[in-house]
Amino acid sequence: MSLPAVVLLTFVTGFALARQQSDAVGDPSGDGLPLDPAAFVVDTGVAYVRVNQERPSIAWGGNSFLAVWQDSRQTSTDIYGVRLSTEGVMLDLLYIPISIAGGAQSAPKVEFGASCYLVAWHDDRNSRDFDIYGARVAPSGALLDTAGIPISRASRIQEYVSVAAGDSCFLVVWEDSRNGSWDIYGARVDLSGRVLDPAGIPIGIGRGSQAYPDVAWNGTHFFVVWKNDQWGPYTAWGTRVNRAGEVLDPGGVLIGGDMSRGISANHPKVASDGAGFCVVWHSEQVSWSVYRRLVSAGGVPLGDMVAVSPMASGQQEAAIRFSGGRYLVAWEDNRVGSWQVYGTRLDASGSILDTPDLQLCRAANERHLPALAAGAGCWMAAWSDWRYDTSRPQVFGVRVDTSGSVCGASLQVGGTLPYFAGQSKPSVAAAENGYLLVWESRARAPAGADYANICGMRLDRNGACLDTVALNVTTRSRDELTPSVVAGDSSYLVAWLGGSSGIYAARVTRSGAVLDSGWMQVSTAGLDPAIAFDDTNFLVVWSRTGTAKGIYGARVTQGGAVLEPNGFTIEAQGYDALRPAVCFGDSQYLATWDNNTSIIGALIDPGGYIAARCPIISHTRRAGYSATAFDGTNFLVAWLDWDWERVWGARVSQDGRVLDTAAVQMSWGSYYDYPQNPAVAFDGTNYVVAWQSGYTREASIQGSIVTPDMLRTDSFEVTTPLAGLAAPALCRGLDGRVLLTFSGPAQGIGGCDTLTRIWGAFVGLPVGASEGRSDSVAAPAFAAQPNPFRGAATFVVPGDVGESAVRIRDAAGRSVRTIAGSGCSRLVWDGQDEAGSQVPPGIYFCELAGASSRTSVRVVRVE
Repeated sequence: MSLPAVVLLTFVTGFALARQQSDAVGDPSGDGLPLDPAAFVVDTGVAYVRVNQERPSIAWGGNSFLAVWQDSRQTSTDIYGVRLSTEGVMLDLLYIPISIAGGAQSAPKVEFGASCYLVAWHDDRNSRDFDIYGARVAPSGALLDTAGIPISRASRIQEYVSVAAGDSCFLVVWEDSRNGSWDIYGARVDLSGRVLDPAGIPIGIGRGSQAYPDVAWNGTHFFVVWKNDQWGPYTAWGTRVNRAGEVLDPGGVLIGGDMSRGISANHPKVASDGAGFCVVWHSEQVSWSVYRRLVSAGGVPLGDMVAVSPMASGQQEAAIRFSGGRYLVAWEDNRVGSWQVYGTRLDASGSILDTPDLQLCRAANERHLPALAAGAGCWMAAWSDWRYDTSRPQVFGVRVDTSGSVCGASLQVGGTLPYFAGQSKPSVAAAENGYLLVWESRARAPAGADYANICGMRLDRNGACLDTVALNVTTRSRDELTPSVVAGDSSYLVAWLGGSSGIYAARVTRSGAVLDSGWMQVSTAGLDPAIAFDDTNFLVVWSRTGTAKGIYGARVTQGGAVLEPNGFTIEAQGYDALRPAVCFGDSQYLATWDNNTSIIGALIDPGGYIAARCPIISHTRRAGYSATAFDGTNFLVAWLDWDWERVWGARVSQDGRVLDTAAVQMSWGSYYDYPQNPAVAFDGTNYVVAWQSGYTREASIQGSIVTPDMLRTDSFEVTTPLAGLAAPALCRGLDGRVLLTFSGPAQGIGGCDTLTRIWGAFVGLPVGASEGRSDSVAAPAFAAQPNPFRGAATFVVPGDVGESAVRIRDAAGRSVRTIAGSGCSRLVWDGQDEAGSQVPPGIYFCELAGASSRTSVRVVRVE
């Protein structure tokens, strides 16, 4: 044997040690030999894009906030939400789809009762006009009413809803046109979701139009406010409604608006301190200011109308909530020439506590429609924000404590949305604290947009994700493609194709910060970038087509400077030069590429000069898609030959000589496996070569272990439950293991049946690890005795496997023998193949495939 048995058996146990705490996914069916314990999902499974998110509402539920908004990720608006911790951290990565029914769902409002939130909105799923619907959400984020609760489906239009929570039920109020003019109606909804007033309660009915209601609870009864236009300019009115749904102030009480003083009252909002109420509104007449007025628990207006902010600067759309003995009022304000969110606190008597006003956000562009929630000793404000995209607002928010301090910068509540699509083409690099994995993330956004950006994820040495959401290396509304990554001394460098405008790059720190948010343009034209590091600078290489065909390169410093803008010429002969690869040896780089026929290469020194041009590296029919690695003495170049449907390899010395003029076959399996996309890495002892096997959804990732002397000593195959795997990438970590990454579908994530994800699997043991499993990992129940063996090997089968079979493959992955058993605890292999011939000495993969489990061991047959 070329290698002792213990080395090869260590290869198996290494997977258990590497992933003993992972969420491993096994392969319950098929003939593929899975890794132990198979592959694990790496990325978050989402691509992030921006869509319109407007009209937020927010409420405190005792342990967390729930923010809701209208959302245009589909062809019409829907209602989505997310829970936030007391610090404003999102608790629901994928967001809560509160209503995604047909038609449009808009303008949601949310409040928390004794045991659940109630979200209400206006809804045109009936395809005729708007009705009022609602849904309860549990504190855990579970949606309790998936089809929604029809609160009012009266004739004509019901819209612009508001909600308050009482001690035994919610009161939902809205605008209603059932009588031919606009009135205010309401209905009580109990905690079980039952509508107590299906016909609706007429709350504000009278001359003119009643519109934009709001409602609050003071511990005894509800107080409903609205605006009325019976006298021309708007005035604010209100009435009390008790637990039984009775209107206590028929005809309403005039609260605000006095045109003799130039004060109208538009969009009134109300909050309670537990006894009385405070009503705020904005005037659209002379002063353009926000006003307030107190109302007693008996529904009597108290004192005068008072401007909340002394600056008459175009203030509108106020919100109000009570917490910690104080009210917080927030509003839109145009005092700086763009709409921003300001606020001030009022004490229980209505006195202003903050002069000057509090500026809740200082970001660029505009923000509108503030909403407030009170709880956890603070307020949480939310609004629609245009800072990143002037055509697509997102929901942002900020905490304000009861002392009036704005707690940190504003945070995205729902600003970027996850779309489950297109995670592909991974590339991976290793540093001292783990790995950075990058990939294309193709987002299918509304209005026909379909583009890819570059996302990333940091992993620790054992493959655990260090980032809860993907890093956005790029965020443009265009295609950013084919990323490549390498580690420098203190940061990674990621390079990619930026739309049709050339090669770009950005540095990413070990902590996950993107240093070059504006991105470096390495070249104004190019395709398929590859990247390497020489301990001082990075080298990016790429291909060009058209009139300047060839392979080009540029050095990039660790400080982010491009030393050769648009690159220096590596190869320009007037023919196609495609798909470059590059790695660094002891003192110079080897760059390889193909011309659709042969693999060609060149040695490049760290100064950017061509040190030598290699002769043709490939000696096969039609070669392409090269990959290369360095073993400390020579380079190994692997490539695909698509006439012979095989992956081949040859070594290249550091002076540019091709050491294997007769190429060595790296791949194994059937001619019809159609290998593609080879990748190669050196683990410190052997090369790991991997490739995609197959074009269809049945495709797997296969691989070989190859010595520096070009002996193939081992092989492996990675499968997942849904197969369809593609685009392998390899990287050796500092602990001696090779991380294999690839793309492929996963099931049951985020409510979707199939998502294209990024996967990983480790090849090999950490340096210094024991040859056996760790104490915390149980010994395998499936074993071979003796191992190594000469005449026969007995497989010990777990008693709970039931119907089972042991499938035996040789080191090249070819099927040798299948031994079937029915409830047997022991199956014997006599060392013969299916034809009855003795198999030669060597390494064999023996896989137990039972009705509900799958595991494998490797055995060695000796002379």
